[in-house]
Amino acid sequence: MISRIRTFLMLAVASALVVLPASTQAQSTWDLTFGAGIANPVSDLNDSWGIGANVNVAGTYWFQDRLGFRLETSVDVLSGDNFDSTLDLPDLNLWHFGGGLEYSVTDRASDALSVIVNGGGGLTWMDGDATKIATTTGNLNQSTSFSEVYGHLNGGLSVGWPLSDNITIAVNGSVYVAFADKTDTATIAQGISPFDSAVTFPVGLTLRLHL
Repeated sequence: MISRIRTFLMLAVASALVVLPASTQAQSTWDLTFGAGIANPVSDLNDSWGIGANVNVAGTYWFQDRLGFRLETSVDVLSGDNFDSTLDLPDLNLWHFGGGLEYSVTDRASDALSVIVNGGGGLTWMDGDATKIATTTGNLNQSTSFSEVYGHLNGGLSVGWPLSDNITIAVNGSVYVAFADKTDTATIAQGISPFDSAVTFPVGLTLRLHL
């Protein structure tokens, strides 16, 4: 899964760089952002899943100098815990699809450091393989795989440095809060730590292309 996502990300960035105009105004109308980093589960989610990987893609239309409309998709792949060799929780994939507003704290036409904040909401698809449970005979049985969709809220902060008129590299931090159902999540958590909210804190690097 991660290798395929990484390949897609590299191809998408390469394609965008090929079609990018040789010269653009610093005050771009469209921004296309690609990012990757680590996904940190917090709160109840941290009880049964460890740190994983995050990949995200977003597009922003700046309808004012500092205010834009943002569409994004992001995936957190969290590593499931292994409890005493009798219970092996699967990796949990959290696919986030949503939109919202993006605000540039600094002047986007400036060549200096840029600071951008965003916030919004959307849907989160939680997807996990079957949980492996050891029986008294030592064999592993598998429960039903997990697949549910919930609403979420999200926010983020990006601090960037311009590499050229067309490209900015940035450090990005985000938070996603998906509102789950304990009855549903008890299936994948096997009753150990069912959760009614899934909170992740992805941190990583982003490449912002000004189109």
